[in-house]
Amino acid sequence: MENINIRLATLKQTEEILSILNSSCENLISKENLENDLKNERCLYYITYFKNLPIAYIGTSYICEDMDIIDIVVTPKYRKKGIATLLMNKVIYFCKENNIKRILLEVRQNNAPAISLYNKFNFTKISTRKNYYKDQDAYIYELKL
Repeated sequence: MENINIRLATLKQTEEILSILNSSCENLISKENLENDLKNERCLYYITYFKNLPIAYIGTSYICEDMDIIDIVVTPKYRKKGIATLLMNKVIYFCKENNIKRILLEVRQNNAPAISLYNKFNFTKISTRKNYYKDQDAYIYELKL
């Protein structure tokens, strides 16, 4: 896709990230928690714009040699266009540049699009958290860099 721009998010993008969440009917993070993450030097959020319209983001946190992906959200209209792949590449590049050796994440067992993305990047399923999402399990994935 042309006219795509990925930027490091700051506190100024709080409302844009929340608008992406709202368009996706996701309640992954509260405004207060998001603001705390955006202020935290160990959290890294990238936001994707298409023609200056915020359409996706990835949120992460890291410590020492581990990176945790908090969430990846792409607005419905822009799914299946490679946006999540671009965001994942951005995070992997950051990890390699900053000597981060492992990326971890959790995903709902029935989230086939996300699992497909993680498989594309050679993540390995390392564990299951039973009933993590109340009604279903979470798979824990790892990518060693």
